[in-house]
Amino acid sequence: MRKKILFLPNGNILAPTKYPNEGIANNLISFCLVLQIIDRFFSNIISNSTINDIGNRMYWPFTLIVFFLVLIKELLYLNFRIVDILFFLIICFDVIQFKEAQQSWIIGSFLIIFASRNLNFYKLIKTSIWTIFGCTLFSITGAIFGKFVPLRFISFVNGNSFTDFFGMIYFSYISHIVMFLTIGYCVVRKKKIKTLEIIFLWFINFIILINTQTFNPFLVVTIFLLGLPFFQKNIFLKLKEIVISLIPLFSFLILYLLIRMYGIGNHTAIYFNDLTSGRLSLAFGGINRFGIHLFSNLFQVYAHGYAGIVGATYSYIDSAYVLYLLRFGIIFFIVWIMMIIISIRNANGLNNVLPWAIAVISIHAIFDPEILWIEFNPFLVTLGLAFSAGRARFEYKI
Repeated sequence: MRKKILFLPNGNILAPTKYPNEGIANNLISFCLVLQIIDRFFSNIISNSTINDIGNRMYWPFTLIVFFLVLIKELLYLNFRIVDILFFLIICFDVIQFKEAQQSWIIGSFLIIFASRNLNFYKLIKTSIWTIFGCTLFSITGAIFGKFVPLRFISFVNGNSFTDFFGMIYFSYISHIVMFLTIGYCVVRKKKIKTLEIIFLWFINFIILINTQTFNPFLVVTIFLLGLPFFQKNIFLKLKEIVISLIPLFSFLILYLLIRMYGIGNHTAIYFNDLTSGRLSLAFGGINRFGIHLFSNLFQVYAHGYAGIVGATYSYIDSAYVLYLLRFGIIFFIVWIMMIIISIRNANGLNNVLPWAIAVISIHAIFDPEILWIEFNPFLVTLGLAFSAGRARFEYKI
């Protein structure tokens, strides 16, 4: 039997409670998630110009729909504090400047994050996982039938066939998606997941590694799966909460230290740069070229496939920490890191595996930018735990 149970961040359980319009609110924001994920997948991931055009054309209509549905949800389900509004206004003030730089995608995402703060995160995570999984299957099916062919990047990966791209614009996308879906599956399964399932999931990621030669997501998912048995157990909960909540901050600080060491020619940093396909050199070059600003900064970077078209050289900053610090500014960056840390701490009483999942994804952000991509990261909504976290609820089978 399913019952609604209220879990506080410290793990205490309150009596089952029925909130007015709760089911409607959950469904509205779940629908918003589906719209955002599909639109982003169509416009940025699938390698088909017609579908890309549909996704680009539908972005603003979908964003307006998301805005009005979030507004309806808030009116039906009034439940916020002044700190919620303050956090949200700081984020909106910063990201709204990116309309002209085609960075407006983050506005819809943060509307959903804000609206999810007092809803059922378990349901929202499952909605994200199933939608991402469905979009991925659609892309793979298109590749099998020869409809989605990434012509722009064929020359980049020597020897790889069309099917290695799985119908996506960039060859490494599938490895990141499978990594996020693997972590999502483990969070949903919680303590029920078996050793054979863990081995099978690792093997799937290994097959993707062989096909794409993309090592970073494979490394991250291996770290997650190795730590999973420990975080499934109800032991050292407070210690685990403190330690893993510091992972996002230390991940950024270690990365920034390595970038500075690379700048002065440190051999360890140079070796790490070679090991991570030039991540440090691109980050170092981005910091010197674009600078760190208080608020958002408009600049253009180019990934593989664009150099031959516009005459530019590869300059994409893969590290999420550096990219979003430079692009969105210091204020947004501090608020974002605080939200991740608070989310990890407040998730500790809701699901044993969830804090570990968020922490490991923050390690992934050292190497790649997908942590804020709603079409990749099913845990993006958990940033809502930073808002009014005492009202966050999960639906458990008991």
